[in-house]
Amino acid sequence: MWHNKLIFALFFLLSYRINAQSPFFSNYFDTCTLRLDFVQTGNYFYEKMETVRFLKEPYWGGSYQQLIDHFGYGNYFIKVFDLTSGQLIYSRGFGSIFQEWRLVPEAREEISTYQLSVNIPFPLKPVKIEVYSRDSMNLWVLLNTFHLNPDTLASNQINYRFVNLRNSGKPSEKVDIVIIPDGYRKREKRKMLKDARNLSEWVLSYSPLKEHKNRFNIKLVIAFSEDSGCDDPNEDIFKNTVVHTHFNTLGSDRYLMTDSVWKLHDIASVVPYDQIIIMTNSSKYGGGAIYNYYATCTSGNPLSGFVVSHEFGHSFAGLADEYEGDSPYTLYFSLSAEPWEPNITTLVDFNAKWKNMIDKDIPIPTPVDKKYSGKLGVFEGAGYLQKGVYRPVMDCTMRSISPDNFCPVCRKAIMEMINFYSE
Repeated sequence: MWHNKLIFALFFLLSYRINAQSPFFSNYFDTCTLRLDFVQTGNYFYEKMETVRFLKEPYWGGSYQQLIDHFGYGNYFIKVFDLTSGQLIYSRGFGSIFQEWRLVPEAREEISTYQLSVNIPFPLKPVKIEVYSRDSMNLWVLLNTFHLNPDTLASNQINYRFVNLRNSGKPSEKVDIVIIPDGYRKREKRKMLKDARNLSEWVLSYSPLKEHKNRFNIKLVIAFSEDSGCDDPNEDIFKNTVVHTHFNTLGSDRYLMTDSVWKLHDIASVVPYDQIIIMTNSSKYGGGAIYNYYATCTSGNPLSGFVVSHEFGHSFAGLADEYEGDSPYTLYFSLSAEPWEPNITTLVDFNAKWKNMIDKDIPIPTPVDKKYSGKLGVFEGAGYLQKGVYRPVMDCTMRSISPDNFCPVCRKAIMEMINFYSE
């Protein structure tokens, strides 16, 4: 049975490469991925992004149709231009842990460096690439620009096996999730498979995802670690694992992330993917996610199903946390600018958010009163701040441990992203 699954999975990967492509895509791109590896260095006062290497990887998991990003989400944005014509041929927003680190108190006195990987479809001809960063007023600032000749690039040869957990169709027409396990030894293979099957069900168990399961592909890459578990610095626990996930990221005990981003993308490259979820072999409550970066969760906590759904809201749909406090950041959102996240507002440009979804008899801002429970409004307290940032409803999966309770604004944002990847 195991060998049959592997044979089918290999056939699937080979066959999808010859699927029909849009004329625009085939004019400019191959069905491979160009991976751009960067280092981000700086502190609260400055940042720089330096190129490290460019790699050709075998599979492009994204859409052949939706090449230009119209959402404008993320703290960073990449644009790819055909060098000869100047035509914009690809763009995408994304985030990174470096941007979050810049907002912790230590960043005012220290300099730090983080890895970053960004995937674009593999260009057939030389391109110009521009990378932008948001400033404090959410305006785009050019951070890096360079030319790239694809003929000079080497292929990244990585060998891992994988298993299909959900196969709904062509990667170019689906949302493709890859699960990367961390902290599973070879003798824990059976547990890894069981945990991954659970996670693949959990992540699609909330509306509107559960009504659109047939628009998702999910694969597990079989990657083993030397040790079982993960780093937990507050408990003086340190493990040797394949992608080195660790709790206490940025000083937050339950914030589970990895700094080994290049290794993470090496492992993921054996399948076509749009989104990465790291599944850590731990029973501790925790997780983390950043938009178009990756998401993490532990596999053995009673609330792991909620955590992966909440975190996938961040990494897939760009949703913000709607709760107050419990944050290592000095000031995550400027009250003088409208946040880019679709589910919070400072009312600076509320017309661009969910204003047209609110009933006319609902006051703006909306008092936190039981008579407005279940109503769509503008409730103060979100984005880690008690004042000045507003959320759509009194409670939501992005605010509290509230399973299958994405609010109408979050559901709309998730649905828009599903459509973007799968139509």
